[in-house]
Amino acid sequence: MTEKTILNYFEAISKLDMDFWLNQFNEDGYIEDPVGSRPYVGHQQLKIFFKGVVRFFAKLNMTIESIIDDGMYTRVRWKANATTY
Repeated sequence: MTEKTILNYFEAISKLDMDFWLNQFNEDGYIEDPVGSRPYVGHQQLKIFFKGVVRFFAKLNMTIESIIDDGMYTRVRWKANATTY
């Protein structure tokens, strides 16, 4: 995962922009949230995940604190400020 993709990912979440967020994933991309839970695989399931996020937040500001890439995994330390409905 490139740094630009990571930046786009967090920007898309902060804008609550599902299409921009979804475009950061390959067609067979997936997310586990939290890690170890049932993954959301592919764009259709990723849309379900994103809609679940959007329904809770009126505003969401994600801030990256650090990006660590060890060649196999990329870890991102982040924080969020949110306004819920």
